[in-house]
Amino acid sequence: MELIEEQYWQILELLPKQRESVKIENLTALSALVYICRSGCSWRAPLKKFGKRHTIYVRFSRQTKSGV
Repeated sequence: MELIEEQYWQILELLPKQRESVKIENLTALSALVYICRSGCSWRAPLKKFGKRHTIYVRFSRQTKSGV
């Protein structure tokens, strides 16, 4: 399961403003998080189409610490 653009636009205002120099768009990062949670895989096993796992983890960590 991945987020589709209509779902993303519904929650966009709840997310922090995306940095200008990002390597992974918010939609892709959120889709990766949904995939990890739904599949039960570890942080080391997300699909390559989502980008680098470290980048996804750092994004998740920052948003969690900021209360998102």
